[in-house]
Amino acid sequence: MKLNRRDFLKASAFIGSLSIFGIGLGKVAADENFRPTSSRKKSSTKTGQEPEIKVDLKTGKVELNPNYVMRNSVCLGCFSVCGNRLKIDKKTGQIVKVFGNPYHPNSAQNPLKYDAPLLEAYLSASRYEEKGIINRATVCPRGNSAFETTYDPQRILVPLKRNGERGSGKWKPISYEELLNETVNGGKLFQEIGEDREIEGFKQVHDLKTLIDPNRKELGAKVNQMVFLGGRYDGRTEFTKRFVQAYGTVNSYGHTGICGGARRVAFQAFTDEWKKSPHMKPDFDESNFIIFFGTAPGQAGNPYQPIARKTANAASEGNLQFVVIDPILPNLTGTKGKWIPIKPGQDGALAMGMIRWILENSRYNEKYLSAVNEESAKQIGYPSWTNAAYLIIDDPKHPNYRKFLRAADLGIGAEDEYVVIDRDTLQVSTNKKSKFGQILFKGEVQGKDGSKIPVKTSLMALKENAEKYTLKEYSQQSGVPVEKITWLADEFSKRGAKVGTDHHGGPSMHPNGFYSSLAIILLNALVGSVNKKGGMSKSAGGFKTFDEGPKYDLLNIPGAQKPKGVKLSREKFAYENTTEYKEKVAKGENPYPAKEPYYPFAQEMMQEIIPSAIKGYPYRPKILLNHQMNPLYTVPGLYQKDIIEGLKDPKNIPLIISIDVVMGETTAYADYIVPDTVFYESWGLPSVWNGMVNKVSATRLPVVTPKTPKLADGRHINMETYLIDIAKMLGLPGFGDQAIPGTDGKLYPLHRQEDFYLRAIANIAYDGKKPVKDVKPEEVKLVEIDEALKGFEDILKPEEWKKVLYVLVRGGRFEARENAYEGDDLKYKYPRVLNIYNEFVGSSKNSLTGEYFEGTAAYIEPAFSDGKAIKEVYPESEWPFNLISYKSRFRSTSTLANISKLRNIKESNQIQIPREAALKLGIRDGDQVKIVTSTGEAVGQAKIRDGLMPGTIAIAFGYGHWEYGSRTYQVGGKKVSGNEKIAAGVALNPIAHREKNGNMVNDPVSGAISRNDTRAKLMKL
Repeated sequence: MKLNRRDFLKASAFIGSLSIFGIGLGKVAADENFRPTSSRKKSSTKTGQEPEIKVDLKTGKVELNPNYVMRNSVCLGCFSVCGNRLKIDKKTGQIVKVFGNPYHPNSAQNPLKYDAPLLEAYLSASRYEEKGIINRATVCPRGNSAFETTYDPQRILVPLKRNGERGSGKWKPISYEELLNETVNGGKLFQEIGEDREIEGFKQVHDLKTLIDPNRKELGAKVNQMVFLGGRYDGRTEFTKRFVQAYGTVNSYGHTGICGGARRVAFQAFTDEWKKSPHMKPDFDESNFIIFFGTAPGQAGNPYQPIARKTANAASEGNLQFVVIDPILPNLTGTKGKWIPIKPGQDGALAMGMIRWILENSRYNEKYLSAVNEESAKQIGYPSWTNAAYLIIDDPKHPNYRKFLRAADLGIGAEDEYVVIDRDTLQVSTNKKSKFGQILFKGEVQGKDGSKIPVKTSLMALKENAEKYTLKEYSQQSGVPVEKITWLADEFSKRGAKVGTDHHGGPSMHPNGFYSSLAIILLNALVGSVNKKGGMSKSAGGFKTFDEGPKYDLLNIPGAQKPKGVKLSREKFAYENTTEYKEKVAKGENPYPAKEPYYPFAQEMMQEIIPSAIKGYPYRPKILLNHQMNPLYTVPGLYQKDIIEGLKDPKNIPLIISIDVVMGETTAYADYIVPDTVFYESWGLPSVWNGMVNKVSATRLPVVTPKTPKLADGRHINMETYLIDIAKMLGLPGFGDQAIPGTDGKLYPLHRQEDFYLRAIANIAYDGKKPVKDVKPEEVKLVEIDEALKGFEDILKPEEWKKVLYVLVRGGRFEARENAYEGDDLKYKYPRVLNIYNEFVGSSKNSLTGEYFEGTAAYIEPAFSDGKAIKEVYPESEWPFNLISYKSRFRSTSTLANISKLRNIKESNQIQIPREAALKLGIRDGDQVKIVTSTGEAVGQAKIRDGLMPGTIAIAFGYGHWEYGSRTYQVGGKKVSGNEKIAAGVALNPIAHREKNGNMVNDPVSGAISRNDTRAKLMKL
């Protein structure tokens, strides 16, 4: 779609209302702490800065400024990974300004055609032929400022070794050679400071044969005692995965467990895809009605920019109406958006209330839900089908209780056929013999031995769960009036397939997060919006990159042994398969509860690593290797006295190595620190977030020279260099001379990071029916990419090199949006059965209670692991407030506290309090107040809010650091002064609640942590 100037200004005004005017609406006051000032030093808004180009508005001729070069990259101001263009001063080599990449659909509503000459990227920001209106690419405030990390005075730029007890802030610089030798070979590494303990290094722990515990063989080999924390999804994650796979440990963790983990696992249950993590978002451009649960366009959510822009455009130029369900009012001034406040943790009550209304009023898509296989779904115009009509065994005495009834159970077909009641004949049949089935059936069928088997359909199981509560009860739980529940259900179910839901951490970061997420997801299945234009998209994904591609296979390592064993977090492993369970059963004991909970469906529960290490259950690690992760700051309830004391004791984790750019809260407790490159100094090929309906593969190369030390062979110290050198010292497969398989049958070397990333970009360039074009010499010259990549030409074949450069100069490879649809369907579909009921979940048990999990959506009260409701343990009469965190537009993640421009815009967060509660307590704006929880206290400045659910206190995430450059520490006896501004504000996580036994509060199904359920008291100081 082309925008004229009028259309652009309308959409811009909409986006402006999202991102500038604050929370708005009614009496909601502006934030007095918002101070848009800047020191102007190295500022991207510096008024006296020379323009990078001049454009003749009559001819379109572009005149380049020889003092600057422009290069495309990918932003990490948050994890939306938008495409950026960087203006670099040739004299200083420094970044001085950031633009959006006009080829990248994250950054431009109407991106340039991929084969458009690179010179068009300059015109796209000009007034020539209104190209700056039509194709303008943008960056958000975070993206415009995040390049400051490159020049952060607090950066760690040399290898460090602790020179005192852990956490003492005493360090000494060491050489890279010492770092490698000591961390690989181990020894009495801290003898010089009085610690006589023998510490095993990577070499000793890399033992693939010796069992951790011969009496518990399921734990696996000693190699599993190397634990890796990382996975920032910044485009470098696949490199760390390669190292972990080559090393052979099962213990590798990203941040999923503390960031929308329940949502991801709920989508896995919905798709029954447990190896990958497919999840869906609305087709924002074409939708007519979207419900945002716990997120809002222009406030939060990934990908941040395109959601705001697409929602703005669809609402101003299309038919989109959207609703935000959230305890805190987002930025909706001047939009068509509606805000419905809700009690924290009660999104599931609202969603189940909507489901009840839709089912009771027959507003579900009966035709779609009745289809029992792919053929019948296609016959009625749908690319996928559901298991709504499949029969579940409902007899507790049956050996397959809570599983689907198979044709083999009745003697009418094979094990892979599911039994249904044919819609037309009303006879027992199978999903292969019938086209359509009854969807609301409950009764008995006859087994092949003549016995009666009680059964019900998947949709009936959902209906029964929805009917456990009335709409009035759902209203009381959620705080959403009945008339609004029915209005939402009516609006959502009357618009056909052009509807969708979007949610992330808001509804999912609670101990009932899995079921709340699943209920939200199933709303889309009930109306048949999945895979439809304007409905729910699984995302087009990207071009083949690291996996087995058209040129190279960068994920599969020849000769690598598949990691085996129980993970330290006890995820992806059923308690019933443990020695502990089997021994209890053999003794005739009730095997429940387990000593510690197991999470067979969970993903990357990094919150459990340090607590499990301290407890020594199921075993203790010997090495913790951390790559820029900061659990002590980001995990609710982790930074508390018992954890810190346990972390200080080397017997719990003998060796901690942190690869980082700054002294983060977790890195401060490391034994060794490896300096890393920041994102504009690094390679990275991040996958696009869901929400893109056309293929997107972005590329990041080092656009400026890294500030970390340069080694004799020309490489700079960073994560990749360190891991490559460890791997080569140990002789790990997948590194060294014969490392990377090519499709030509040859093995190629991996000695430097470019060997890995350039070959991955070759896959991007050649994927699909046709590869990209060869780069033109004038485009190489335009961005001087030949100079940036000098010395790496021999990595690829000459014909590959030209196509890789074509991708790099454009910042990636981007499919045209017009390829996104096939009639009324999305081109990129989830083509398999969608699960109203998941038998894997429904036939599994809670490892503590021994009770079965629900296999479909249900309303579950937020509760601790023993089943006691949080509000019963901490009654409202004593603990009247519920603490929640939310994403600030000016901080968002934990990694932006050292960005001075963002601090200048928003110096601190506040403790936001509903007006009625503040009046009752005599609290005014700016007063100092104290929050008291069951685990601690926090003091901050009060901010009175109208747009806040009663009984809720809101605190913006990302503030209140106690490290991350805020604290002074010593290197070689010299002080590295801290910046107290980084410590400004309040951090919620250190005062978040824990279980009575000290455990983290996790969702028992998904393993995701509880972030927004802590009960609190409040007092004026």
